[in-house]
Amino acid sequence: MNGSGAAGSADETDNQVAVLVRLDEELMVAIHQECELMEDGDIGQTIRRRLTEGLVMAIVMGARELVWRPIHRDSATLAVRVPTAVHEELGHCVETFGYDRDVLIATILSNSICKPMAVVARETRSFAVSPFAGAPQIRREPGRGNIYPVQFFLPGYQLVFVRMLAGAFFDKAAIIEEALLALAKQVVRGDLVRGAPAGEDTQAFARRMVALAGPRFTSTGEAA
Repeated sequence: MNGSGAAGSADETDNQVAVLVRLDEELMVAIHQECELMEDGDIGQTIRRRLTEGLVMAIVMGARELVWRPIHRDSATLAVRVPTAVHEELGHCVETFGYDRDVLIATILSNSICKPMAVVARETRSFAVSPFAGAPQIRREPGRGNIYPVQFFLPGYQLVFVRMLAGAFFDKAAIIEEALLALAKQVVRGDLVRGAPAGEDTQAFARRMVALAGPRFTSTGEAA
């Protein structure tokens, strides 16, 4: 079974079948991270690669070597097209391993031993050149001042939301900046933040942020 994550010719597209994939929050975040790492067009491409190549590893390793992943009630359901051969092999493995198709797919997507070698290689290179492995990289941009690298944690659903908003057109930092500007705009209007008024210093800084944002906002924080 020869797998490819990218969509191929028209004939290859015709020889694909839609399968339903159920992703809980944690798995959704992991798939989005892998999608970004591999520079895939969408998470469907990421899932297709995982199922095509990861299924082979699952068969080779056997059911006892897999950490079987339960399906959570809050899981989201996506339809992803996979090669017909993969669809048929999934059905065969359902009978052989004795697990439902949803569980089998979630297990392949989540197990490290099912990770495609191209993903493993990209992760290794990414860790080696991570800007957080050494001294922070600070750059300066006209009109924005110093730009600092930031590493912080977000709840899974928020991280997925940011990644979905960013898509192929925006950097995640641009989406977070948009959210911060919206919050600054809220402070400038005098609205409460988490139920409390902002202090005078915070209001002054919020006005500065809105002013620095450029023509999208007026001095009162309203959209221009």
